[in-house]
Formats: sequence, structure tokens, C-alpha cells
Amino acid sequence: MHASIFPEDSLNYALQKLASDYLPDALPLVHTTTLERLKNIINEKSLILSQCEIFNQDLLYFFYGGPFYRPKAPEFENSISSLPVSLMLKPSILKEATCFYPYDTGAASNGFYGEDWSSVLGAFEKFKMNGDESFLAPKKFIRYIYGDNQSYFDGELIETYKDLPHPIPTVCDFYTDMKKMWVTSRTPDIRRSKIECHFDKPIPLANNVLWIAVPSLNQKKYIEYKTALKCDLPSTVGVDKPKFYWYPWNGDLDGEGIVKQLEAQAIEYLRDLDYLPKP
Repeated sequence: MHASIFPEDSLNYALQKLASDYLPDALPLVHTTTLERLKNIINEKSLILSQCEIFNQDLLYFFYGGPFYRPKAPEFENSISSLPVSLMLKPSILKEATCFYPYDTGAASNGFYGEDWSSVLGAFEKFKMNGDESFLAPKKFIRYIYGDNQSYFDGELIETYKDLPHPIPTVCDFYTDMKKMWVTSRTPDIRRSKIECHFDKPIPLANNVLWIAVPSLNQKKYIEYKTALKCDLPSTVGVDKPKFYWYPWNGDLDGEGIVKQLEAQAIEYLRDLDYLPKP
């Protein structure tokens, strides 16, 4: 047996020690951006890289499974350009992912998990999961920590996680602590327990997009823009036409309402495609 190339205290090393059987199916990836940035995406016909100050390189971010979006402000009034747009892409693009993390690295870097946890999770190399053509990392992570994809969405950990190789129990303890904080949170930030995916090259939209959530703007001056989106987006995403979800926004729906809509609609669509069991 060849010696591992990973440090023994790393998540990569822990996952390598675990068997690769009974793995759940790979899930689609979701990239959430803004209405303003969607214009560039349409022009480029790709999801493009942007400079990441945390890792000091150009990266493209996704969340594994759903639009685990967190608004920066409670309302989007007078900020139409910042309204969220979510694009769900096929699992097949996972073979291009460079790595995965079991939490939101931006939140950890900015200290949003509290001083203690942010310090622990700021050791990114320790908690990184490398990508490969079989995209084993996210599937193994879910298999041994949650058991199945539905439990991943529900945030329900297996009871025996403390018996798993380190640092998996550390990650699970973090999830448990963060879940306790959700009780007092107006909008629980579920990114804390979801898998972040990194890409170091653009991803073309053509024949890769499964689902798109875009605001339906009813104000008179945005009707023309909405019409353009209906024409431009389908021509951009290729032969395989995605499902569109035009979520309502008239200036009176706050960020929490948008989050709930996107998550609920995405989960419903994942069930329609049999990525998740039907209730």
C-alpha cells in the first residue's frame, strides 16, 4: 500500500481511509450571483472567474446541492441590481472542480463563526477535500457524515460521527454548535454546513444548466430587460433547455423571503429529477 500524500491530520487523509462503497449519487452544483452580473454571464456564455482575496487567485464558487444563499441585507429595496440569480448545473461538471470545503470559507476567513471556530476552520489546507474525475470527495463526505443526500439537506448528522477519523469529528462538532445558533437567527445561514466547491477555470453554460432562478420584475422600466432575459438566456444555455423559475419581486419581499423561495423551488426540482426522494 502506497503512503498517503496527505498530512495525517487532514480531511483528505481521513476520507482516503474510508471505503468508497454505498456512496450517494452526485448532486448538481449551484452558483448564485446577482442580476447585474448576469449580464456578463450571458455575454460570455460562461460562468467566469473572479478574484478571490482569501485564496489570492481567480476562482469560481458553487455550493453542492442547492442555492444556499445568504442575503447581505434584510431587504433589497432600491437594490434591484443586487437581486439574486441562481444557476443549477449538472453534476458532470464536478470532474472539473479543484477542491471542496465542508463550510463557507469566506465566513470563516471573516470571523463570522466566532473567534474560536473561525480560528480552527481558517486552516484551509487541513479541511480541504481535493477534486478528481470521479468526484469522490463530496459523495464520501455525505456518505459518512450524513448517510444520504436528504440528510445533507436536512443537516442531520449520523450519531456515530465521533468514531470517524479526525478531523471529521471536528467538522461535525462545528455543525452541531452552529445549528444551536439557528434557533435565535432570523435567517439561519445553512452555508455553515454545506459543501463549497472551487473551480479554477470558467464553466460554459451550453448544455450544462439544469435550472435558473431569476427575478420577475414587474416595474414598467424593467419589462424590456425581462423580455431580453427570456430571449438571451435560452440561446446561451444550449440545446438542453433548463427549467426557469421566475420568482416574484415587487420591492416588498425581503431577503429572507427570497432565500426561502429559491431553496424550496430548487429542492422541488431536485425531487422531480430524482436527486432527492419525494416526500
